[in-house]
Amino acid sequence: VPCYCGCGSEGHSSNESCFIARRDARGNVLEWDTHGYGCTICVDVAREALQLYSSGADVNSIRAAIEKKRTPGPPASKTPTPFPPRK
Repeated sequence: VPCYCGCGSEGHSSNESCFIARRDARGNVLEWDTHGYGCTICVDVAREALQLYSSGADVNSIRAAIEKKRTPGPPASKTPTPFPPRK
């Protein structure tokens, strides 16, 4: 899921990278990124994604809903998040 706070300039590639700096090969968190904890936009995007996921939405639907809500915005404010694989 993209982030919309402008953190792409910090090297973030998604909302996840606002909170997680590194994972190991198994997906375990090795290092946290504290940026997301102090940014209301990052927290709001993460909360919206979690609420949609908890309601049964799939990853593509979650991304579409968040992009619809958060766009339009300045193009530079959206992280360059790749789309999830289609099933």
